[in-house]
Amino acid sequence: MVSMKAGLALVSMVVISTAWAQDARVALPTLALDPASPQSIWTGLYAGSQVFVLSRKGQHAGVGGEVYAGYDREFANNVVLGVQASTGYSPAFFAHGPVKGFNYAATDVKVGYDMGRWEPYLTTGVVLAKPNFRPGGIDLGPEAVNHLFDNVGGSLEAAGRVGVGVNYAVTNNLHVGLSVSVSKGDGFIAP
Repeated sequence: MVSMKAGLALVSMVVISTAWAQDARVALPTLALDPASPQSIWTGLYAGSQVFVLSRKGQHAGVGGEVYAGYDREFANNVVLGVQASTGYSPAFFAHGPVKGFNYAATDVKVGYDMGRWEPYLTTGVVLAKPNFRPGGIDLGPEAVNHLFDNVGGSLEAAGRVGVGVNYAVTNNLHVGLSVSVSKGDGFIAP
């Protein structure tokens, strides 16, 4: 009988302690990692191309173009910093002369500001350019770089440049923009 009483006491203690433990359980708050804020549409790696036309009174339009790649990073205060490298061909500004255009490579640093779908920005950078004496020779991409550093034609020149522009995000992955840059080297007008 003693063993039966001890067994009953043990069973009742287990039942009571289990019930007490269930009552003592407090729902712990769920711990979630800080949810990642959505990445800005102005942050990331990008690549693209552009075509431009240079024309003035008394001169046939010259066509040029470039390919570019870069990386932009937006910070918490909406400032966007970026770097871009490009290469291409720019038609000569003067109609009559031996130079048909310039093969060039450029590197620019950009400071912009996120205004939702709009991003105004300023740029500054360096341009390496070489006169192209070949008639009608538009070089894009690797060809522009190849002709930039070969021993044919004029000498390689360097120039600084500054610019201003604005980008508009049509979608999160498609941006269009308008920019103006000015550069001047020793003895030539850089692209």
